[in-house]
Amino acid sequence: MPAKKLRPTILIRTFSGRTSHELCHRAVDRRGVYLHQHGAPVLGRRRKLGSLAAIPQLPGEFASGPRPAFKPSALGTLLVAMGLVGIALLVCLRAGLYFSPVSHGALQWGISVIAVLMFARAIGDSELVGFFKKVGGSRFARWDTWFYSPLCLVLGVGLLVVAWG
Repeated sequence: MPAKKLRPTILIRTFSGRTSHELCHRAVDRRGVYLHQHGAPVLGRRRKLGSLAAIPQLPGEFASGPRPAFKPSALGTLLVAMGLVGIALLVCLRAGLYFSPVSHGALQWGISVIAVLMFARAIGDSELVGFFKKVGGSRFARWDTWFYSPLCLVLGVGLLVVAWG
């Protein structure tokens, strides 16, 4: 059997005891899962596993159980993905990642508006999403309380730091 070629890598031990190489592989795996979950409807595939945690659930009538608040279309999913990529490009422009830094006032205020939208998402609509939602008990509601809303809050703070820092 031929010897396996090994690429030289720099291994850095983190506080958790894992090496940087292991963490990179985990991040790539998670990103692959993320792209699969969010790219499946765009590519025409149905996603079964993560849909209960990705879409707000309305309380069910009688014995039917909770039902999705809406059915996302492939076009809607694609537009959201493109919007997120656009926000990432704006942050890269402002911070000087991959491009020379841009300090135009319109970019600064545009990123600030996006930060306000992230804060609004974290607070929620007082019904299905956000910290102050009324409908709970579903998988989405748990994920929204412990992951999605705090993530939007952190992203809002980060966007303000990038815009005004």
